[in-house]
Amino acid sequence: MTEKLKTGRNLADLLCWCCMYFGLCASVLYLITQNSNQFIIALTLAVTLIGTVYLSVRARAIFYIGYHILLIAITWGFSRTLASPGLISTWAITVLILFQMILFFSKRLHSKEQARYLKASPALAILFFVLWIISNGMGHGILSTVLVVTACVYLLSSILTMYLTNMLSYITGNRQMANMPVRALVRSGNFQISLFMLLALGAMVMFTNMGLGQLFNGLKNLLLAAVRFLFSFAPSNEETTYSQAQTSAPLPDMETNTAPLPDDGTSPILIAASDFIMALFRVILVVGAAALVIFMIYQLIQRFNGLTVRRSKEKAKEPESEDVIEKIIAPKGRRTSFFFSSALPDDKIRRIYYKKISGRHKKSPIDRSMSPQELTESISPQDLEAARQFTEIYERVRYSGRTEAEDVAAYKNLAKKV
Repeated sequence: MTEKLKTGRNLADLLCWCCMYFGLCASVLYLITQNSNQFIIALTLAVTLIGTVYLSVRARAIFYIGYHILLIAITWGFSRTLASPGLISTWAITVLILFQMILFFSKRLHSKEQARYLKASPALAILFFVLWIISNGMGHGILSTVLVVTACVYLLSSILTMYLTNMLSYITGNRQMANMPVRALVRSGNFQISLFMLLALGAMVMFTNMGLGQLFNGLKNLLLAAVRFLFSFAPSNEETTYSQAQTSAPLPDMETNTAPLPDDGTSPILIAASDFIMALFRVILVVGAAALVIFMIYQLIQRFNGLTVRRSKEKAKEPESEDVIEKIIAPKGRRTSFFFSSALPDDKIRRIYYKKISGRHKKSPIDRSMSPQELTESISPQDLEAARQFTEIYERVRYSGRTEAEDVAAYKNLAKKV
């Protein structure tokens, strides 16, 4: 059962990478040539990504690099035939193949020979939104529709990957599948990310049908209506008296030099405000898209640097020198997520225990051989019964993982008594 879940999880994660890579290739090739036939080439490149992912885990480095050299040779061979996609497209395909080779080979450059699969984070869905902004802003409706459909598949695959991961972690804890509660499958962090991705996808579909121009006009009209509403509260007693005096007095027979209003009767101030709002929206859109791209490049650079630093630390660190603080604190991968902080009860309880123990040992070092009970006794608790319950709940969470949301509130009260 465990092996089947691992296989399903890996296949769903592989489908996420194929969708992501297809969206990137389709956007690059279509924006260069503006030919719908480039979608077939992008789909072919997405299929070749399966070999990239598999060989990055199973094959040696020479076969992995040779596979991508063969793909580049085939691409340039087709460029000499009648089925040529064009010189610029050929160079673009070559760059994309090199990109996928470096991306999945980066982990093997600084880690062991048999590397693990490179997980597709749900945060990478930002790439779909950036590509959609570019394609929709340039007026490519076909590409926008393709990106929305691809984002749908990516969304479903990401959610399936998260749920299969939860099921796998539950079963590997020597627990029966038939007794698995719903909260073990649908965790709060995954639900929040899924909801965020669904809202982003719905916004993409709505904006594709509406268009950015109509969206900006709607926001502009809303802001102008708010401006008119605020000006309606201005005092108007003097204006009323002046208008009554002008109405009762005879009009002089002479030409006025007042500037006429536009044909639609809109004030020049409102026209200037409208132009400013539209320009502000465009600047925010461009700056936001550029910031997302820069952030993704920064994360990729941090990944390369982090792998090198992590590998050097693992070599310098001996297995028996693990600090007790690293044992009592919640695992790093579960403490936080990209969009929301983790809300799992066991993480909160472990964090409360960590803060309580480390707060009392700021000056004196902690013996690494101490058990949780000895750690609690070392801080000289005031209430011994509360200290006993404080340690028992932590040990139950740490070793068995059985906890409820109600235990967090009770654990906070115990921490105050200890």
